[in-house]
Amino acid sequence: MDVISVLAPVIFVIGLLLTLFGLRQSRWVPRIRDENRKLRPWIFGLLAVLLARYLIWRLTQTLPPFEWSFVGLWPYLFLLFELASVAMTLITYVTLSRHTNRTPEVERGLPLLKARPAYKVALLIPTYNEPLVVLERTILGALVQDYPDVQVWVLDDGKRDWLRDYCAAAGVSYATRVGNAGAKAGNMNAGLASIRATGFEPDFLGVLDADFVATPGFIRRCLALHLLNDNAGIVQTPQHFFNPDPIQMNLALSGMAPDEQRFFFDELLPGRDGWGTAFCCGTSSVIRTAAVDAIGGFPMDSVTEDMLMSMRMREAGYETLYLNEPLTTGLAPEGLGEYIVQRHRWCLGLMQIIRDHYNPLSRRHRLRLMDRVHLLDTFMYWALSFPTRYLFMAAPVFYWLTGLLVIQADMPSMMVYLLPWLVLHMTAMTWITRGSLQPVLNDVTQLLIAPAAIHATFTGLLSNKKHKFAVTPKGLTGTEITIDWRALTPVLIFLALNLLGLVLALMPQVQPELDSAPRLVNLFWIVVNVLVLSMTAAACVELPRQRTQERFDSGDQRAHLVLGSSSLPVAVRDLSLGGCSLALDIALPDSGSSTAPVTLRFAAHESYRVLRVRAGVVDGRSVLGCRFVDLDLDQQQNLVRRIYGAGDGRLRHDNDTLGLLGTMFRRLFKPSAD
Repeated sequence: MDVISVLAPVIFVIGLLLTLFGLRQSRWVPRIRDENRKLRPWIFGLLAVLLARYLIWRLTQTLPPFEWSFVGLWPYLFLLFELASVAMTLITYVTLSRHTNRTPEVERGLPLLKARPAYKVALLIPTYNEPLVVLERTILGALVQDYPDVQVWVLDDGKRDWLRDYCAAAGVSYATRVGNAGAKAGNMNAGLASIRATGFEPDFLGVLDADFVATPGFIRRCLALHLLNDNAGIVQTPQHFFNPDPIQMNLALSGMAPDEQRFFFDELLPGRDGWGTAFCCGTSSVIRTAAVDAIGGFPMDSVTEDMLMSMRMREAGYETLYLNEPLTTGLAPEGLGEYIVQRHRWCLGLMQIIRDHYNPLSRRHRLRLMDRVHLLDTFMYWALSFPTRYLFMAAPVFYWLTGLLVIQADMPSMMVYLLPWLVLHMTAMTWITRGSLQPVLNDVTQLLIAPAAIHATFTGLLSNKKHKFAVTPKGLTGTEITIDWRALTPVLIFLALNLLGLVLALMPQVQPELDSAPRLVNLFWIVVNVLVLSMTAAACVELPRQRTQERFDSGDQRAHLVLGSSSLPVAVRDLSLGGCSLALDIALPDSGSSTAPVTLRFAAHESYRVLRVRAGVVDGRSVLGCRFVDLDLDQQQNLVRRIYGAGDGRLRHDNDTLGLLGTMFRRLFKPSAD
């Protein structure tokens, strides 16, 4: 036996303990800092060696004789999807072996940016059907940019008179067009033409989706990076969210679990940037106008125009750079149906790009090797990882029905070849990602998206018809618990199959000739499947969202509540554009609501009129729930600066894996909102 074989059980125990009991939070475990990136290739190189070792064993010692029957083909079908998973994992290791941090570069560029004549910037806000409560904060955030000569343009494909009037009152430019050809890309092309028709020729175009709020430094910091990189066509920044997505909401994980995109924006995109293959993500970017002109405008032949734009710019000699700073905060999809529709569009757009423009194996284009590798990886993720998830849900059930193993191996061999890689993979990814990639939660997400991803893959590859751009609805609220039966139905089918398999597993007379070791392995596998599927079913029960504006923890900011001639010191517990929660150290004479507005003063130059809507006692302090009234434009802008100015107005998550899994498990037995 080799050394790894002897140490396999020890590696398993140590890795499992480190993964579950807060490896990311341990002070004695060093973090891979951006200035010490040499460690990354060694970590992922070791993982690649262990995975290759497992793969050689898998291909040479675990396959039954080939035969042309369903039972005979089943292990090879499983192997085919397993090989795709191995390929994606190896590409991920290569990607994560690099990691960029462009903040020092931005700091070097800021003095140079200040010393030169100001660039002309048009900040575009394309919109279609978003309500004012969503658009208002986006427009206000755009207005408080701290870089000169920025024109804010609202591009309204919904042709709404009330929005034109609001823009006029707020002092921003408004444009619309005839028809809606080309969806978002067509809207921005028409908007750029309208801007130029006024005589304003922008050097750069900032792009914000209608539900994303920019910090004051968004334009300035992106331009500093552009200034130092003449070949930069796009500077992309991450997307953060100030509300829980449907999975976080429905599983009661708000503030605990990372949103689905955290791993992508915090780890994967910095890795791709290190390889020169970052791409535009639709919003929160600043684009060089000359680069847009060089490719003939924003591409209108894919429903994901952002990624296609990056590919075309790369061929034209322009790069996409990634600045991993929280410069914008947006609204995550609020309903599970909307969440799935958005992912369907992403998958469909990628398939259109692969089919019509940039097949990674084709010689028709001039993309570089790593562009092709990462494009192939993205294709395999959408086209193969979701069917693989279904295959893994079906495999143990098939075992109990037929007695056929997908891996023909004994338990000691599994411990020797599979376990060292599996546990070290979990440990390394847990360490490096610092909680942005959580076990089980990722399985739940993929199971929910799987039907849409499979449908979009086949539709995008096989259908040449024009596909409509599906806008993700925003600003949704509700007061009742609902069930998304469309998402739930396939989950229930697989759950029923696995429950059937569990019943068979507990019956000794079923497949009595099978050895005890594979029986135990498949029993454990099916129990895990049942738990994951149960949590996925729970995520299909939509909990109500009652607030139209998200509240943010204010850390007990000090302020004063002016009541007539007296002034009471208060602590601001949380804050939104619509209201706030105040804590006082003295008891109030009454509770409930009041019809008389009072003044909340942060400083001599910053005060707001508030109306008390409720009162109570929390931790021995009087607590008031207040609503802002009669805010003028300056006051609204001040609130935007206070809430979003430092990039802190976003949902956070902690790194407690065990706590997160415990909350998910408890959610199975408490299917209602608190």
